Amino acid sequence: MSNLSAGAPLELGAAPVGRSSGLLIDASRADRMLPFEVWYPIEVSVAVTPSVYELLPGTGFTAAGAFDAPPTPGKYPLVIFSHGRTGTRIAYTLLCEAMAALGTVVVSADHPGDTLIDWALEAASDDETNEMSRVADARLM
Repeated sequence: MSNLSAGAPLELGAAPVGRSSGLLIDASRADRMLPFEVWYPIEVSVAVTPSVYELLPGTGFTAAGAFDAPPTPGKYPLVIFSHGRTGTRIAYTLLCEAMAALGTVVVSADHPGDTLIDWALEAASDDETNEMSRVADARLM
């Protein structure tokens, strides 16, 4: 794989960062599956191996979040981050890691019909459908 390094978060906070991935399925909407990432504070004593994010098959980047590291126990503010038009859930990885390093849990999901791949394949949703879908996506997260 051809890797680029995204380095550390924009501004280091007090906590190292963990990262996990998953898939949310909205049974109330046909074909609505949301791949997601979650970033969160982890203990300083946890061995940190940088995450690899795959942009396209064979091309990706590394960033500071330790993949599937156990979270630091406690309650944290939750940030639901929605990528911009034609973005992806990992497009703002450095920003999401920076927020998690400052003591928040950050969740970001792809919006099917409005990712870079959807646009490249000419499978993008129209504006009205996209706006309504994003609201429902945020509620699901």
